[in-house]
Order: sequence, then structure tokens, then C-alpha cells
Amino acid sequence: MNRARSVFLSQCRSYSTRNPTFQAGDRVLLRSCNDPSKTHFTRPLTPDLELHVKSGTIKLGKLIGEPVRSTIASTKGTRFRASHPTFEEYVVNVARLVTPIYPHDAAAIASLLSIHRGIRVLEAGTGHGSFTCSLLARGADVTTVDQREDVSQKAQANIAGYRNGLLLEQGKVDFRVGKIADVIQEVGENEFDVVFLDLPDPETYFRDAAKALKADGIVAIWCPSVSQIMKAVKMIEEENLPLTMDKTIEFPGGSGSGAGLRRWTIRNAVIRASVKGRGVSVREQEGAVELGEGLEDARVEMVCRPSVGEMIVGGGFLGMFRRRLDTETSKENIILSAEKRKFDRNGVWIDLNYVTPNNP
Repeated sequence: MNRARSVFLSQCRSYSTRNPTFQAGDRVLLRSCNDPSKTHFTRPLTPDLELHVKSGTIKLGKLIGEPVRSTIASTKGTRFRASHPTFEEYVVNVARLVTPIYPHDAAAIASLLSIHRGIRVLEAGTGHGSFTCSLLARGADVTTVDQREDVSQKAQANIAGYRNGLLLEQGKVDFRVGKIADVIQEVGENEFDVVFLDLPDPETYFRDAAKALKADGIVAIWCPSVSQIMKAVKMIEEENLPLTMDKTIEFPGGSGSGAGLRRWTIRNAVIRASVKGRGVSVREQEGAVELGEGLEDARVEMVCRPSVGEMIVGGGFLGMFRRRLDTETSKENIILSAEKRKFDRNGVWIDLNYVTPNNP
């Protein structure tokens, strides 16, 4: 098994929010001054970097040393405003090999898992690296493993690329390539507070996850379908694993952000029809143009509506299970075993979540 500890810490710089300027290596988000909804996400800045767009060529090297929110013009005179991308904008725009856990989904998951500074997390399925970023932002001590070396290397580059490695200064991360069982054998059993599984058939890794967890630790699985949570519950009972169901939560997708969020458009606009001196239809109001296009005498209206044309992203199911003591035989498990027999005989799914130690 290959082990890849982070080699990016030496590349990190302290990021100051007081009068920040662009530096070599920064990724920049450019917004058209005429239409801020049109954006371009750059490669890391170098002195000779150029970006070719419909309105000409932008010499991005000129931004190095310039303050954030400076404007830069293309060779045809179109101006763009430069800023640091937010974490959401970075994750959505950076090149990927696999689908990420979108930022608002990742933030909600980290909150549900009570991630905080110093907590030890084993992440199986590094993937894009977006959830690793959310763990690091909260100061976690992360060991993340992926079976594909190319995916792991891309995730490392993605994490290091956000604000020149800013998140690598917040927490600790150990990148591994291989199998979760090999990591546990090397690190030791009962060493982690949380095990997060973002893998196909996550229930097949439950035995390894239980070995890795401290008592009362959490193993969480991120699944596109609730049927995978059902399979996980069934396996715990059939294999008599030292895990007990905590909760299952559905994450609805959202418009561009995930976590069930919905983006809105709120802006001042010039109504085209008012220039022509006639009535304005709803469709024309929604097709209003931005201010500053030579329509000084036109009527200004406020546009306020849900954004249209955005892809719904994110969403899934989070299953959370607690690690029991090896010697623990609770009333809850006896009841769950009885319910399992009903499940097997009738062939119908029984919701087991209503059973608790205090509510048999």
C-alpha cells in the first residue's frame, strides 16, 4: 500500500484578510462587469498565464500583486472583476475525476458528526477531496484513503489549490492509497472517533469500521439511495456487528449548492419595453437587462425570483451508526433481533428506528 503524506504544507502561505493581494499560484474567479452572472475560473496564476474568451485574450499574469477586486480588460476591451473564489465556487469549478460531495452537503454532514478540532477521522473514499476540506476547515485530524492513486493525487492537488493550501494549515491530513483494512492494521484498532464511508456497498466495510472506532464512535455512510441504508441495517443484524443504528437523514438536492438550498436572483434591472414606451409583460420583466448599458432614461425595476436554468446538484442519504462495547448486550439489540425475524418471514421492510433502549 502506498502512503502519501501531504507534501503541500511547505507551499502554504498565511492568508490575510486585510488588504489581500493576488499571488502566484492563486486561483481567481473573473466576473464580467457587464453581466456578473458570467464567470471564468482560472488556472493557478503565473506571470505568463493567459485566458482566451469570446471577448479576446486576458493576460492574467498582470493580476499578480494587484489587490483583490481589481479589474482587468481583455484585448477587445471587455472588463472583468477579479476575486478569490468562495469554497463553494472552488469545488464547483475545479477540475474533477469523480463527483464531489457538494459544499453545503459536506458542511451539514460535518455538523451532524460533531467534527471539531483534534477529532480523529478515518475517511474511506477520498474522491474529489471536498469532504476532506470540510473536515480540515474544522481542525480535524484526518486519515483519508482511496483505492485509486490518480484520484488520491487529484484530491491532494484540489485541497492544496484552495487559497494556496489554506485548509492544510487548519487541520492535519494523511493521504493513503490502498484498502481500509490495511490502514487500520498499520494505525491500530479503536483509534478513530469517526469513520466516514463514501464507497459503493459501504456495509461491506462495517466490520473494519467497527475495529477502527473508539467506543461510542460514529460510522457514517453517504449513499445515493435509502435502500443502501436498509442493507446496512440488515448486515449489522445478520453479522452481529457491534454497531447500533443512530439516525438516517435525507439530503435533498439544491440549485448549485446542495443541501436543499435554492438560489434566488435579486437585482436592479432596466426594462427593455420601457424604452419603447409600451406595456411590460412578465416575460419581458424577467428578461430585463443589467444597468449601465446606455439606457439611462429607461425605467428601473427590481427583479426578485428564483434563479432559473441551474442544475440541481447534491443530495443523498446519510446513515449514522454508533459503536457499542464488545461486551454490551442491550435490550435494544434483543428487540431488533425479534424484528429481524418478522422482516425475514414477511419479506417486508420494517422501520427499526422507533426502537430505543428507553422505549421498547
